[in-house]
Amino acid sequence: PKTGTFVSDSLGLPQERHVCGILHSLGEAVIGNIIHDGTMFAGVREKSEDNDTSTLFISNKTPEIDISFFLQNSGIDFAGVIVFDAQGFEKATYLAGKFPNLKIVCLNYSYKTFQETPPNLYGVFNDDFAGAYQMTEYLISRGRKQIGFLSLEIADENYHDRLLGYRCALQNNQLKYDESHIVELPENQRSPNHLGNGKVGAEKLLA
Repeated sequence: PKTGTFVSDSLGLPQERHVCGILHSLGEAVIGNIIHDGTMFAGVREKSEDNDTSTLFISNKTPEIDISFFLQNSGIDFAGVIVFDAQGFEKATYLAGKFPNLKIVCLNYSYKTFQETPPNLYGVFNDDFAGAYQMTEYLISRGRKQIGFLSLEIADENYHDRLLGYRCALQNNQLKYDESHIVELPENQRSPNHLGNGKVGAEKLLA
């Protein structure tokens, strides 16, 4: 049979969809159970919805396949990828190099070599040094002189900056830095969640 061309002002076809990719090693099912990551993701999702943009998790194992699919799909305006994972810096750098016209954003965790990354890799970081400094100085202003510091024994610039901020606040207020007031939990003593780590660390400080 013959075919023709249908003309109409609107057939209700779906419009181009705005999408922002989310990359986290533990995926959507777990991120909500992680206090800080879950809170940040809720904020990203809310802001994305305000701008008519969907947030979709991409595969942590093969993110380049998902990204390629989104970029090749004419019905999707792919805005970029937000990386929530503290261990995701190498992967984010790799993706920024592979997709030079795509924005990749590392959230929360700063990295020592960030300035050496491709220009399309961005970062939104906490100032962990200043945060620890301000918290320590606040306790000092409340008359506290023996202030404990609880952290994790981990090779991470963010945790290192917090300890530096704590030490600097003590020094600037003429208080002695005491190693016995520092508890850094090794991996084999950590709880599955941050509240559990806080409990274990507090018990060690008070022992």
